[in-house]
Amino acid sequence: MKARSNLLYLIVLLTSQLSVLSSYGQSNPVTYSISGTVVDSATQAILPFVTTSLKAGGNAPLKAAVSDTNGAFIFTGLQPLQYTLTVVAIGYTTKSITIDLTSATIDKMELGAVYINKKTNKLKEVTVSAFKPIIKQEADRISYDLQADPDSKSSSVMDMMRKVPYVSVGADGNILLKNNSSYKIFINGKPSGIMDTNPKEVLQSMPASTIQRIEVITNPPARYDAEGLAGIINIITNKDVKNGYNGTVNLNAKYPQGGPGIGASINARTGRFGVSAFAGGSLSFTPVTDISNTRQAFTAFPSTLTQQGTKQSDTRTGYFGTELSYEIDSIHLLAAQFNFSKNRTDGTIFQDAELTRAKANLQKYQFSNDNNNRGNSIDAAINYQRGFKHDKNRLLTFSYRYVKSANNMEDEVLFDNRVNYDYTNYQQYNRGTATEHTVQVDYAQGIKALLIEAGAKGIFRLNKSDYRYLFFNPNNGKFEVEPALSNDFINHQNVFSFYNAYTYQLREWGFKAGVRVEETVIDVDFSKANTVVKQQYFNIVPTASISRKFKDKSMLTFGFNQRIKRPGINKLNPYVDRSDPNYESTGNPELRPSTINNFMLSYGRSGKLSANVGVGFSFFRNLDLRISSYNPVTNITRTTFDNVGKGTAVTSDINLTYAVTKRWNASVNSSLVYLWMDGVSDSSLIQVNRLMYNVNITTGYRFDKGWRLSANLNITGAGIVSLQGVSNAFVSNGITLGKDLLQDRLSLAATVNNPFQAHRDNRIVTTGHNFIETNNTYEFFRTYQFILNYRFGQLKEKVKKNKRGINNDDLSNSKGGL
Repeated sequence: MKARSNLLYLIVLLTSQLSVLSSYGQSNPVTYSISGTVVDSATQAILPFVTTSLKAGGNAPLKAAVSDTNGAFIFTGLQPLQYTLTVVAIGYTTKSITIDLTSATIDKMELGAVYINKKTNKLKEVTVSAFKPIIKQEADRISYDLQADPDSKSSSVMDMMRKVPYVSVGADGNILLKNNSSYKIFINGKPSGIMDTNPKEVLQSMPASTIQRIEVITNPPARYDAEGLAGIINIITNKDVKNGYNGTVNLNAKYPQGGPGIGASINARTGRFGVSAFAGGSLSFTPVTDISNTRQAFTAFPSTLTQQGTKQSDTRTGYFGTELSYEIDSIHLLAAQFNFSKNRTDGTIFQDAELTRAKANLQKYQFSNDNNNRGNSIDAAINYQRGFKHDKNRLLTFSYRYVKSANNMEDEVLFDNRVNYDYTNYQQYNRGTATEHTVQVDYAQGIKALLIEAGAKGIFRLNKSDYRYLFFNPNNGKFEVEPALSNDFINHQNVFSFYNAYTYQLREWGFKAGVRVEETVIDVDFSKANTVVKQQYFNIVPTASISRKFKDKSMLTFGFNQRIKRPGINKLNPYVDRSDPNYESTGNPELRPSTINNFMLSYGRSGKLSANVGVGFSFFRNLDLRISSYNPVTNITRTTFDNVGKGTAVTSDINLTYAVTKRWNASVNSSLVYLWMDGVSDSSLIQVNRLMYNVNITTGYRFDKGWRLSANLNITGAGIVSLQGVSNAFVSNGITLGKDLLQDRLSLAATVNNPFQAHRDNRIVTTGHNFIETNNTYEFFRTYQFILNYRFGQLKEKVKKNKRGINNDDLSNSKGGL
């Protein structure tokens, strides 16, 4: 067909050229021309080899032409008459345009883009209904297809996380995996600095429409690092890259808490080169919010501390990520990635503080805290993948990754209206940087139904922290460094690992087993205190799973794995945060890794009713827990971390998605954990036995003419935020109205969250052996959100991606807590 079109184009072109030559010597040298480009009205794609004809009265065409490979056509040698242009293409509606050259003041009529519409064929007697599965289960993971969920057009990635199996969102907006804060977040199967520094802000600003799916790897195979007690969350961007390009642009705004944001993604391929990129940014404003805190001390001389005040903050977040791929030939592939993120938060806290005993005032003051936080991260990686011409089941990959991040925190605390309080004004700052180099080699060999994998890896980290405490000297009116409270912290951490894994498929049965060996060497140096801490530990980490597929598209899986939770720099850094005069928090450079053993049984079924049910049992030891102690001499509560936790947990996760009709769908996503945990604080044994739960219910209906209406209800029970701390339960809800335009390419949506409750009291109660403390934040709960989403482009051929790469998941994503 293509050869015939090219021949027709050549014949028409030769005919038109002969016509021009034959008229060259005529007496009237002034002739007219008509030109244009044929374009698909829906996809904006140019259309080559489309037949165009020109008539000047009557029914017989005067001239004919075929658009070239760029969609362009031209008629020359015309007289000043009235013409009718007709455009005919298979699968498109015929289009006619009237062109009047009698009044033309120029001899060239350029029409520009001539849009034609695809034909729409309606089946009146046959109705085909298909339900695209939103959730897909595999032996070691489960994935949620955001592109199959209409709500993704009007939501952020953080909003959609509530619907993903095994995932929940806490009251503070932090993501929990199986009710655990220890996990890793990947982008496209690889670690990213974007998710290491400030994941909550990035995910809140990242439009869900730019994401293809979210994978939850509950039983990571041996080729992944052992870090993360709960597993891995893998965010897949729109990766269906083909010959051509496509993309998404999203604009959104949230009020009164939040702000404007923008996000975009684009995928393109030309020949052997492919590129995928995503970027975004947001401004998030937290208006003035009431805060209060009460601490009751049960010592020989009981006292009560009462703090009341306000806080507000502004946050700016920006991120960019890209992946490049070049297919040298059929067996050699080069791939690279680059990610960058930056965030900035400025806040202010005003508080009145009063310390009393038996209703007598012991101490009183007012203070203000101007604080700011600056963070940025950059990471880059390159992968070389080699296949083998005579054995397509063999694959060898070499990878290198570089990461550098910085996090700078500053506080200035000023006092006023003091009563029996002689603390001077002070400033504090912490300049933290982290650098990482990783080298890795992976080898995979397939032998019939058996896949053998092996690899080696080295990670070389350098973490630094330069922290200073400056007091105000009234004699010279300047802030001066206090050497006893200032230091330089340097942490070297090298991790060497090897793994071997086997996968075997026997009809409906699947078997996976592997072992990973990791050696960690740590060297900590306090340059100004002449203190050195050295650690070295060795771990053998097994993993195994068995899966069985059934004819009704269901799967049953049983898995076992052992995971490690290494403390990150935020828990190791001995910098003391004194942003509140009555409270101090610091890290512990002598922390050691925690281990957990997980057993899990899960069942999944896809169809009109998709059901995924998982039950698990875990036991852990040496868990690094947040510990708070009250000193009655200084009246200061100090919080740090220590390896004091051990216990067991039983988990149950249920996700149900049901297509009630082809227009109406509903889903339930729930997670329950019963925890038995023991820990020690101030030489006192603390036992925790608690049921934690989260239930998210969502329903949506699609009306005629592109209208959509959805609603959600989220129920979260009281949660454990530390060995001694418990957060209160809460219920949230939201309603979204959306409209699709331009053949579903443009989407508009408006959302109101918690329409029946303007504010919420977020409460955390912390209990120690000689104190109890209640912290309240009276935060905005009712918000309004507006989203505009636009999709563009047209693609044809998938781009080739490397199958192996660096996965640095050996450090916990946890910012604190359990």
